[in-house]
Amino acid sequence: MKAVVLEKVTPIEQIKLTEVPMPQVKPGWVLVKVRAFGLNHSEKVLRTLEIEESYIKKPVIPGIE
Repeated sequence: MKAVVLEKVTPIEQIKLTEVPMPQVKPGWVLVKVRAFGLNHSEKVLRTLEIEESYIKKPVIPGIE
């Protein structure tokens, strides 16, 4: 699957889609096909500031919703 993957501070112009393994579906989960997505303010804070914090496990595939 394709995803935005963050490892360091990333300006908007450097965001790109990366191939990553598809997650394994677990009991009680569903797998959905996403056709579009957006990055909101919390992801902006993550990619411009918070990504440098030690409590953030990298790499990060952003998405809170």
